[in-house]
This record gives sequence, C-alpha cells and structure tokens, in this order.
Amino acid sequence: MVAVGHDDGVGGLVGERGERLCGWQVAVHHEHAGIARISRRRSPSGDSLVETGTWGCDHRGPVGAGPIGNFRIVADDKDLQWTSGRQHGVRTPAGEGAAGLLRERVGEATLGVGERLDRHHNGNAAGGDGRGGCAHSPEAYDLVVGLPFARVAVIGAGSWGTTVASLVAHNAPTVLWARRPELAAELRTTRVNSRYLPEHRVHDELHVTDDVVDAVRDASLVVVAVPSAGFRDVVRTLALHLEPGAVLMSVTKGLERGTGRRMSEVLYDIAPDHAVSVLSGPNLASEIAAGQPAASVVACDDAAVVVKLQEVFTRPLFRVYTHDDVIGCEVGGVVKNVIAIAAGMAHGMGFGDNSRATLITRGLVEMGRLGAKLGANPGTFSGLAGMGDVIATCSSMKSRNTTVGVRLGRGETIADINASMNHMVAEGVKSASAVSGLARKSGVEMPICEAVAEVCEGRLNAGDALLRLMTRSRKSERD
Repeated sequence: MVAVGHDDGVGGLVGERGERLCGWQVAVHHEHAGIARISRRRSPSGDSLVETGTWGCDHRGPVGAGPIGNFRIVADDKDLQWTSGRQHGVRTPAGEGAAGLLRERVGEATLGVGERLDRHHNGNAAGGDGRGGCAHSPEAYDLVVGLPFARVAVIGAGSWGTTVASLVAHNAPTVLWARRPELAAELRTTRVNSRYLPEHRVHDELHVTDDVVDAVRDASLVVVAVPSAGFRDVVRTLALHLEPGAVLMSVTKGLERGTGRRMSEVLYDIAPDHAVSVLSGPNLASEIAAGQPAASVVACDDAAVVVKLQEVFTRPLFRVYTHDDVIGCEVGGVVKNVIAIAAGMAHGMGFGDNSRATLITRGLVEMGRLGAKLGANPGTFSGLAGMGDVIATCSSMKSRNTTVGVRLGRGETIADINASMNHMVAEGVKSASAVSGLARKSGVEMPICEAVAEVCEGRLNAGDALLRLMTRSRKSERD
C-alpha cells in the first residue's frame, strides 16, 4: 500500500508539501507486466475520482476512489488485500478484477508526492504491518504519483549530465544516454561513471543506454547535456524521434561557435513546436552528486511548464526556483565561464583576492551589458543564474574553467591544457570567442571577455592580457 497524495476537493491532487498537481497521472510498475499509466478525471456526477488504464495482468478497468474530499489515494491489487490486513469499502465500477483504490485521512502516511515504495521496503510508511506490498501476494508494486513528466531522458553522460540524470531519477522514471557504448555498459554494471564522476554512484533506478532513439522514445522531458560544440548535431538526430508535446531543456552553458546562438535558440531552430527551457545556477556537479545543499533556477516562457520542471528537479537538498528569463539565465551561464577563466589566470599569476574580486565584479558588469542588449532582465544577473554561478565557479578549483585559467596564468599553452583534460570540456574556452564576437555584433564593450578569447586562441599571453586590462583609459564605474 503506497500513499500518493490527497485530493482537496477543489482543484485536484495536492502533495505532502502542498503542491498543486492538476492533471496528475499515476504510473504503476508491475514486475511482470511493466508500467501502466492512469490519468485522472472526475466522474460525470462530479463526486468521485475515476482512474482509467491498464494495470497489467488482470488488474484492469476504471476505479472509483470514493467521494471527493480530504483523502489520500493509495493503490493495491484487485482483491483489496491491504498491507494493514484490513478490508476497506471501495467502489469499483468495473466490478470484479478491477484494481482498488481507497481513502485514508491525510496525515496517516509519510510519503511525499512522486516517492516510491515496494513490498520489500515500505515498512509502516503507509500504516501497514511492515511486510509491504500486498499482504498475500509475492508480486512487487512501485507506485509513482503526481508525476510532472512520465519519463525523462538526459542526453549526455558527462559529469553534469550524469548528476542531473541521477538527481531526476529520484522523482521520475529516467534514462541517461551515453555516446560511448563502453561508458553506458560501465554505468549499467557498476553504477559509477569512472571517467567523469568517479566518486559517486548513480541512482539505482536510472536506466542507461547508448541508443539515443531509445533514450527519447516516450520521453515527455528531454534534457540535453552535451557540449555546445556538438549540441546541434545531437539535437538534430534526436529531434526526429521526439514525442509530440515533449519539453526540451538545455543544461549546457555555452554559445554555438560560428553563429553565436544560445543553446535554447538551437533547440528552437530544430524543434520549433516544442517548449524550450534551461537549467542554470551554481552547479558544481561533484557537490550536487554528493548531496550537498545547493540551489538552481529553471527558466521557461511557459508558466505551466516551468512549475512542472521545478517539481521534477527539486530534492530535499536541491532547491529549485522558477524564472521566466531564459535569455538572462543563459547569458549568465555562458559569460561566467569566461569570467572564471580570467579569475583563474589572475590566481595562476600569483595575484590575490583583490585582483580576483576586481575581475569578477567587472565581469558581472560585462554580463549585464550583453544581457540587456539581448533582452534579458537585468535583475537576473543578481540571482543564482548570474552572481550565484559566478561566485561558485570563480571560487572553486572544481570548476574546469577556473582550472584552465590558473594553468594559463602559470604559462601553459591552451593546446597542452586541452590535451590533458581527459576528454572533459571547459565551455569557457570555446565560448570566449563566441561571446566576444556576439558582443562586437551587438555593439557591447566586453574587454575582459575579449582578452580571454585572445588568450584561449593563443594570440595573447595571460600577463599581457592583464596589463592591457589595467591600462585601459580611465572612466566612471557606471560606464
């Protein structure tokens, strides 16, 4: 018996934390019959909830859950043998053979919306006797309820893609696509991504594949986490197999070289009929994978979609805020990578906190200039996607961009640095030229980003770049 939420009799299912879950659906996993989805609607008389769908085996038919009110929906098998051993009066319009739902007063169970139990470990969470599942049946059931997305696909198994997939797998059925078959096989067998995230196991229920078509099949949310250099090619491939109405999300903080397009714009270019969103903020993958407290922002033009995204990404120690400024969130993520390289160069040259603070602060000014020109909300850059991301990235040697900057400041060449990075990508290296090009095209002055671009292209060394910045003409801080 698994608690899944309650109906408040007004606007639909409400979760443990009070979230409104209008249009909820239930996914029941039967170990022999697979997953069946059940959608919510009211009965013609309006006094009950009616679920319709196939539950696998002979668990079929619509089920009435009793009068609407302050009750909790739970599910069990067709014989109504509940974990507590008690029989409950349940109306089953389909008659014998229908799966049952029952009512319990809110507060008796402790599970939150989207959480799962099965017969092996649900204990007394829903008022049972500790055996879990059906008291008389050896068959296991997982019930996931209030799912904002029935299936999530994460495309890209780098450190951040792996972390995102493992995070979301707590809240929804999730599949991770890895480009290399050997990496996919390793993740399936060891549950560890030894190349990109070696110290952290992924969620036990995360599925992994090296077939991108298999990954996006039936996915209602597709999260793209591949580097900007290959972003368009990957999206072009998967776009042919997207489900109608699937939401697309970019978690890549880069610009497309040659076009200067943001990743959300690339998604719009290829899949214009789909809602597009971004996730941004202080996202050091190893810390989030370790379960350290953190926060991020999901941004989307569609107010209903962004709330669903917030729900599927939120975890007890990962707080997610909503935003409607897609442009600002992306510009913040892109420019902070370039700023991090600059701050790293100063550190590598032996300079202290004053130098780093100067570069960070003036870098934020450049971020705001470009964002305003492109139509972003200036306030975005004071939040998680702007200042928050800059602080985390520029303060941490866990950041690949900061590390690259430090090594450049010590005199290493960009070619040697790239060759030693174990296939990892520092987006700022590739984005610096695109950012400075976009700035010139937009008529925006961004001297720090321009200097970093020249260093990354091998046309300027770190010492000369810093000297050039410090000897620019004097002006007001507001300029």
